[in-house]
Amino acid sequence: MISQGSGGIYGGSSRAGLIGNDFYYQLVNEGFEVIFNPSLSQVQPGDVVNLHPGAGGSDAYYGHTFVVKNVFANGVIQTYEQNAELGQIVAVYNRTYPEGAISSIIRKAGTTVAKP
Repeated sequence: MISQGSGGIYGGSSRAGLIGNDFYYQLVNEGFEVIFNPSLSQVQPGDVVNLHPGAGGSDAYYGHTFVVKNVFANGVIQTYEQNAELGQIVAVYNRTYPEGAISSIIRKAGTTVAKP
């Protein structure tokens, strides 16, 4: 389920890496922006990020989804994640990803932050 004002999304392929694809029209109709295959420089705090299956250490079939807490100048993305190294609890991680690892970014439309 996506929060940030969505009524919730259910169904689809159940593959985290494909959430942007599976729910594109519903998300856009609810006021979200979906950015497919973004560069790492497009990631910003508050984004819901979906990793391609197998990319950046994600599950080879499902992919992975996380929420961005911070983005640091050195390329580190600080995340809120569940079902990662610490199990089913939500924890904060510091991650680096290769270009091309992200299948989509979901964010509330109009919330893009200008980079200095």
